[in-house]
Amino acid sequence: MRYWQALVADDRFATVDWVNRQSSLNDVQAHIDSDGKFRAVISRTDPGVPNWLDKADVPWGMIQMRWNHASDFPDPTMIKVPVADVRQYLPADTPVVTPADRKERLSVRREGAQLRRIW
Repeated sequence: MRYWQALVADDRFATVDWVNRQSSLNDVQAHIDSDGKFRAVISRTDPGVPNWLDKADVPWGMIQMRWNHASDFPDPTMIKVPVADVRQYLPADTPVVTPADRKERLSVRREGAQLRRIW
């Protein structure tokens, strides 16, 4: 597989602001758990985990996933849990992302977006 991505979109397939919010992750940006799996937490509030997908104020929508040059495809599963309980469903070694860490990640994200040829 050359590339993969997971992103949050509204009910009309419009992506949530991916420049200023961590509403998408790709194979370079994502944290892969020690068991080799990608796990994301989709919520309005930051749960302090690396793979948080910020749904912003979108009341309903979808998760879009894409794979480029893949020989096989994952079978995504989802469970709904309270944000306060998220860590119970993640591996014990899932890193903690502090507000300062998130601010830095978003700064790097914005800089990367500004360096894209579309700007």
